[in-house]
Amino acid sequence: MGITMFGPNLATLSEKRQVIAVELKGHGHTADIDRPLRFEAMADDIAAQMKYLGIQQADIIGHSLGGGVALQLPYGTPVGGAS
Repeated sequence: MGITMFGPNLATLSEKRQVIAVELKGHGHTADIDRPLRFEAMADDIAAQMKYLGIQQADIIGHSLGGGVALQLPYGTPVGGAS
């Protein structure tokens, strides 16, 4: 399962918001990784991507594992301001 599971929701969300859809490492169309799949590590990946893109504040959604990752972002990631 990957970003395609969000289907038409992405188009609807992007009507009023900028949408940046990502797939977690080791999921969807990404390659497998040689590290444990932990919420905190994946949240750090998202925070690093946000920093790279210059995003200081965002509304984050995720499904299943992605939801758990999204819940980690306000706690202990260097981005701050994520909701």
